[in-house]
Amino acid sequence: MHPPLTLDKHPLCREKVIALTTCHREKALTKFIGACNDEKWALDACLRAQKLHKARKNQEKARASKERLRARLERERAVAAIKCKELTRALVGIERVKEVRIVFTTSAKKFVSRDDVREIQNELGVRCYDDDDEWADWGKVGDPVTHVDLAKWADVLLIAPLSANTLAKLANGLCDNLLTCLFRAWDLRANDKVIILAPAMNTAMWNSPFTKRHLKSISEIASSAKDDVIAGFIVVQPIEKALACGDYGVGAMAEVSTIAQLVALTGEEKHTREFLDSAVIATAEAPSDAPRASEPHAATVWKAAIDFKFVRDNAEAVQKNAGVRRVDVNVAEVVAKYEALNALSFKCDEIREKRNANAKSMKGKMEKETRDALIAEGKALKDSLAELEVELATLENELQTMAQRLPNLTHPDVPVGGEENATVVAEVGSQRAFTFPVQNHVDIGEKLGMFDFETGSKVSGSRFVYLTGVGAMLELALINWAFAKVLSKGFKPMMVPDMVRSSVVEKCGFQPRAENTQVYSIENSDLCMAGTAELLLGGVYMDEVVEESQLPIKMAAFSHCFRTEAGAAGAQTRGMYRLHQFSKVEMFVVATPEQSDAIHQELKDIEIEMFQELGFHFKVLDMPTEDLGAPAYRKFDVEAWMPALERYGEISSASNCTDYQARRLNIKYRPNPVDGKKQPLVHCHTLNATACAIPRMIVTILENFQQEDGSVVVPEPLRPYLGGMDILRPEA
Repeated sequence: MHPPLTLDKHPLCREKVIALTTCHREKALTKFIGACNDEKWALDACLRAQKLHKARKNQEKARASKERLRARLERERAVAAIKCKELTRALVGIERVKEVRIVFTTSAKKFVSRDDVREIQNELGVRCYDDDDEWADWGKVGDPVTHVDLAKWADVLLIAPLSANTLAKLANGLCDNLLTCLFRAWDLRANDKVIILAPAMNTAMWNSPFTKRHLKSISEIASSAKDDVIAGFIVVQPIEKALACGDYGVGAMAEVSTIAQLVALTGEEKHTREFLDSAVIATAEAPSDAPRASEPHAATVWKAAIDFKFVRDNAEAVQKNAGVRRVDVNVAEVVAKYEALNALSFKCDEIREKRNANAKSMKGKMEKETRDALIAEGKALKDSLAELEVELATLENELQTMAQRLPNLTHPDVPVGGEENATVVAEVGSQRAFTFPVQNHVDIGEKLGMFDFETGSKVSGSRFVYLTGVGAMLELALINWAFAKVLSKGFKPMMVPDMVRSSVVEKCGFQPRAENTQVYSIENSDLCMAGTAELLLGGVYMDEVVEESQLPIKMAAFSHCFRTEAGAAGAQTRGMYRLHQFSKVEMFVVATPEQSDAIHQELKDIEIEMFQELGFHFKVLDMPTEDLGAPAYRKFDVEAWMPALERYGEISSASNCTDYQARRLNIKYRPNPVDGKKQPLVHCHTLNATACAIPRMIVTILENFQQEDGSVVVPEPLRPYLGGMDILRPEA
């Protein structure tokens, strides 16, 4: 045998390549003998070796590309699943929407797992379809056809995200799956039926003339059938951001809030169903004989990811925890509801499996009697499942209503009892000894021309104030000083809205519409006036997954805060101490469970450093169980000495909420791989702390640094922010 050769190592072959190739082409030789034969063998061997080497390289590239694709697919799968659930929650939360259903195309199921589908069905009470359901209940003329029934049933058909592939199918009238058949069966002439398309694709695909032609084609068909095109056909433009392929540009699906708002504005008293392909969402009036599976839970807008297994396995400890925090909740009832829900959910899954088996058994030829029996069995299973789904949705709604009242767990070092049991963990400075009668902050401020409570009351009502002159300047100085401090600690500054969705308030652990609530709600709206920037900052990463390497995420925001101050009265709450509106700089951190305790201490230390720098005398308290809000696992309060009130008054707090808010806001992180293996997603921990509550700071400054002549010494750190002013003097 000849030894293996390569083209690079065989000079004879290298020299003869051209000649031999020419020889083959001209077919001048049919046989090779002697040296020429050896040269041909060498050439053939070299060429085979080259081809094999190239093939192996291509295989390696393909394998590497496949791994990259798999990694990207897994990453995008998580995002797609979150978006699907987020959009579904938003639609279920619309007051006019009575029912939501989802249809998954084959491509959609690559990005949304079976567990995600089960979570959507069980948590949100939403029925899901796929192509296997198209003919599941049909056996003879007159039997239901899924796409026809859904098209008749729906008032609004939302396709979001709409892929380029599905758009092309719709524009050209293809009917190759449940979604495209549903679209084709849609009554374009009906005045009360609306189509909303939310395209999502690569920037180049979005800018393609084919995309514009396809959208124009659908629009023209819709306009020819209906005069009111705007009401009947809406395209939600994609937005600019990072895309699934890794590019950055226009092509991402519009924000969920934008899409949900459009659905909310269409028609009167609709019932919504959802389909995902892409993902399609349709809103509709259910047929009179169809069970309305989700009506019982329509009032519940969102579901908290409560760890019910932990509650069940630690029921006694959870009940005791609720007791020491003075929360009225029956944990045994919660556990009983949870067990009943599990049993019912399992029963529904069994029936779904039987339906699928029934549908598969009807494929192929069979006797009419056999087919009729299978059809009857399928209908019975369908009716049974519909009834159980109504019961399941009702039961889950009851479980959520009860379980959402459970407070967070409590740190073992937190003292038990009321405010009087708070533990002093630090005391800084000492009370100032005055040699003249102490004035309260209201009298001092009015003489300095800082406050105008009279105008505030005249224009806005009681507990509102105009800050004027040096009062306005002092507020701005405090804000800028506070921002400078938190920026030096690694916090990202933000300016946030003054209003927030009531669902976000609830997810943060507050009750915006409860009796004696501190929250102002906007009538005929799901908006509230924010009582703290904590709510707005908590919502930043709502329904998102972050990487472990990103944590901790530190944010700081200035905001106006609005509170009803229900039940507050007395001399000790007058003036600036309790207002319906005030300004505040808030710190907020998203962290891992392992980081949160240390970060809580860090937030407390930042507050101590800031107030010590201003020269305040204050105490840091570890607040007892009865003083903890529902989200707080542990809370430190800072109380400064207020001479005129002759007591300590709260000027800030720092709370560790562990995963209580994150389980409601759906904030998760992806842990770093262990031994090369991916780890399951974990709920983040959230923490919040006051950097500077302006009114309480002004009260503390005026009362502690007042002088006998009515002037006030400005704490040194604030002077650069007041143009170098070191003393506030009464107006002449």
